[in-house]
Amino acid sequence: MAASIPFLSRDSSPSAGLSRPMMVVIDVDNCLSDRVTQPKPQPHSQPQPQSLPSPIEAASLPSPPLLTASMSYQHDQDILAPIATAVVPANTPQPTERDPLSSDRKNMNHLCDHRARRTYHPSGPRGRVSGSSSTYLEHRPSGALEILTQQRRSSTHHEWAWRSYFLLPMSVLVPIMITVVIFAALPLRSPDTDVDDRFVFIFITNPLIYGAYAGLMSIFFYAVLDETRPWRRPSFYLPPIFATMAVEIVVMLLIYPFTGTFAAMGLIPLLVAHVTVYLTLKRMERVVWHCQCSHYRMRLKEFRKIVVGAFVFILMLSVWVVSFRYGDDAYRAASTVILLFVVFFFKKYILAVTTSYPIEIAMILSGLWLESLDDVFQSVVFPSVPRSTVFIYGILFGRKFLENLAYLFFLTKRWFLFRVWIKDFLKRSFTCRLQDEPAHPEWHDRNLDDRGHSNEQPGYLRRQTQFFFYKILSQMHSHLNYLAVAPAVRFSYNGRYFPLSESGSGGCLTPKHFRISMIFASMSFVATAITGYLGYWIVQRYQRRTFLELHAMYGSIISSPIYVGFVGAILTTSSLLAFSVTAFHNRIWYFEGNFDPVTECTTDGV
Repeated sequence: MAASIPFLSRDSSPSAGLSRPMMVVIDVDNCLSDRVTQPKPQPHSQPQPQSLPSPIEAASLPSPPLLTASMSYQHDQDILAPIATAVVPANTPQPTERDPLSSDRKNMNHLCDHRARRTYHPSGPRGRVSGSSSTYLEHRPSGALEILTQQRRSSTHHEWAWRSYFLLPMSVLVPIMITVVIFAALPLRSPDTDVDDRFVFIFITNPLIYGAYAGLMSIFFYAVLDETRPWRRPSFYLPPIFATMAVEIVVMLLIYPFTGTFAAMGLIPLLVAHVTVYLTLKRMERVVWHCQCSHYRMRLKEFRKIVVGAFVFILMLSVWVVSFRYGDDAYRAASTVILLFVVFFFKKYILAVTTSYPIEIAMILSGLWLESLDDVFQSVVFPSVPRSTVFIYGILFGRKFLENLAYLFFLTKRWFLFRVWIKDFLKRSFTCRLQDEPAHPEWHDRNLDDRGHSNEQPGYLRRQTQFFFYKILSQMHSHLNYLAVAPAVRFSYNGRYFPLSESGSGGCLTPKHFRISMIFASMSFVATAITGYLGYWIVQRYQRRTFLELHAMYGSIISSPIYVGFVGAILTTSSLLAFSVTAFHNRIWYFEGNFDPVTECTTDGV
């Protein structure tokens, strides 16, 4: 039996007599279209006036567990009613039934036929695919995660509780466990002694790190390739993973045994991973895509921009880590502030290149992925913070705390008015069109797929709200990650190859200063959790419309295993990449000097 999300509004057409309720039903089993259904009057009887159901009656309507509480209030229904009537035309045709989980060839042929009837206009509105369609899901690039995650039977309360209170925490804890196993349990050997000692890094540690990263990149690509199948069988992901691991082994086997470690050696496997993933996905077109259309090549060409952007972003984070370690206090503070603008620029870049992607994937790429990389890379520099002052600790904490407050400030009306004015003023100034009429904000929701680029306030509020909660999740994970991985690495055999040990190369971390870094991570975690709770309360109370819209769009997705898989993959690779930068074998953190362990940790080396 299909579950549904009810939105109630009023039909005040003359033929309807007195106003009567109008229900928009979103079928969460197929989720192929939005349908407008109206209660039909009985034959030979006059339509009776009806009113909106009471809160008790509304609460009894079928809806996903996350929506039951919010949809049981009449004012919440009144908020969502204009959205439903604005998006779904009254004469929407019934959808044709199809199985999005059928065989690969059937899916590919359907998409080929579907896209043959539509024309891709790069110069069109945000480069979207345009064509004749009348339903909401056809107007937007698609609900990729939404379509597949709803292909299930109606969830019971116990299933929802298991997903919400077990799967979601596991998406944060499992990445931490994987990081501990790779960097603390697998014994690394000395990087600059016998050739045999380097084989552990060549054949195990390095391939595992970048094999996981190749899996994440292939997950992203397949999620945007077929809008009905964001998650596939393992056989689709294994070729990029195994190809990347094999190439990593061959390349490092040709370099590392003969040269030993050298400055910035870790950037070589990073570059190899990005190139190998892209070329492998390009070669897999005949295996994955069973039609002659150019959709696969178009998506891969768009995805190449993400691959290049990801490499440049991780490269800049690595440069920041090196500069943070070897710079003085003033340089560290300035570079941390500069990094804020770098992350902001790359968020805008990923948002721009993912305009044609499903909105769920675009938001998780530009929001959670980049934010997670930034947060975990910042956490690994805690051991290098000067011990004689709290100034740098204050800069690190203040940057993240002020960013969180800024995203809440972005939800205010005053900021939105200023944003519309300043964007329009700068645009007219650079194009010498100051005499043109200024732009005005749009307060009505005309496009539920809006990514926040336009002057429509509802879409902008949805994007900033998602980014805020992605930041909270990412920061809490980064602090927990440091609290778990740092002690495990410090007291393991591998501790000497990281800046966390008392016998590290080129310096040491005394128990006192290690304890200070752990206290700072703990306090930052608590402060982030409190900020997240207050932000949730503010959004629910003062941005009720945005809160309900996000619940209606993502309520049943957040607790799904597929969404949890995306989150877990992102957090895992971010943690592995960040801690690999601090390993001596990659010579990024240890940019200068040879491996020279400290025999007695009496001073605080950096």
